[in-house]
Amino acid sequence: MMPFSKEFQDVFNSIKLACDNSGFDCLRADDIWEESTFIQDIFSLILKSKAVIVDFSGRNANV
Repeated sequence: MMPFSKEFQDVFNSIKLACDNSGFDCLRADDIWEESTFIQDIFSLILKSKAVIVDFSGRNANV
């Protein structure tokens, strides 16, 4: 969970690489589109996850 802005792309790439190297799938809500509403995709990912990594940088209210 993190903002989808370009300034966080390097952070996401680092997290994704660490997950890939550890055998975990790394997905953000913008990687999928299964539900009719974006927030439902987010809830679905959280419920299916064994672990959730959250970046609260910038105090983004959406995160």
